[in-house]
Amino acid sequence: MNWQDIFVSVEQLKVLSPADVVIFDCRFQLAVGDQPAKGKAFHDEEHITGAHYLDLEHDLSAPLSEKSSRHPLPTRAQFMDLAQRFGLTPNSKIVCYDQGNLAFAARAWFLFHHFGFHCVRILAEGWPGWQRLSSEPIKSIRASFSPVYVPIQVIDLESAVSGKYQLIDAREAHRYQGKSEPIDPVAGSIPDAINAVWLDNFDENKALKCAEWHQSRWQSIPSDKPKAHYCGSGVTALVNLISALLADCGKQYFYPGGWSEYLHSDQFIQEQAKK
Repeated sequence: MNWQDIFVSVEQLKVLSPADVVIFDCRFQLAVGDQPAKGKAFHDEEHITGAHYLDLEHDLSAPLSEKSSRHPLPTRAQFMDLAQRFGLTPNSKIVCYDQGNLAFAARAWFLFHHFGFHCVRILAEGWPGWQRLSSEPIKSIRASFSPVYVPIQVIDLESAVSGKYQLIDAREAHRYQGKSEPIDPVAGSIPDAINAVWLDNFDENKALKCAEWHQSRWQSIPSDKPKAHYCGSGVTALVNLISALLADCGKQYFYPGGWSEYLHSDQFIQEQAKK
């Protein structure tokens, strides 16, 4: 996929009429240790004029259950209720942004595509990019919001552990290796998964790396199986999915339950019983 099929630049967004596009602020901070989750407070402090707020845990996730991940995918009915709340149609032009790490905006971007809203883009560089260019003169750069099909297929826990896929764990190395776990109750990774850290997609300036880097990255992972991406609960893995799409790697598979759902699986319980 091309960059413009996934992203819109700050310059492109700034010249669009508010009547032409629906903007969603998706900024969020996960709960870590004693640090509580933080979401709408970012929006309340300051946001792009006219932007609506989408909360990861209340708008972009289903209610928790005993065996669910920390952020279960919403059902179609739940998401269509959200779309109706904001007056969205399949032809609505939608832009999602976060604090620049793409993960939370990507969650919304994926869900919109997943439920049939294909004129959606992520704001490149997010809120920091918007702040940086807010007072600079800009030239008119046309943004294309034509519908784009995103080749991502969701798989469930049973498929993820079936051995049919090469699992790609997007979490930081210390979490993947089971050395420490700041969020979930147990450290570790799904057996036979390999690690491709989601933060590696960015350069030292926190900008997404060039297309050639993404191509090289995925070509360097040997496997005759289709790749299925996961993380802790279905958020940061989407940055790796975007990387793979930019590298034209074809259809990608996404296990949104991730490590936090796997912890409730019969397979994990059996593994623990053997120890």
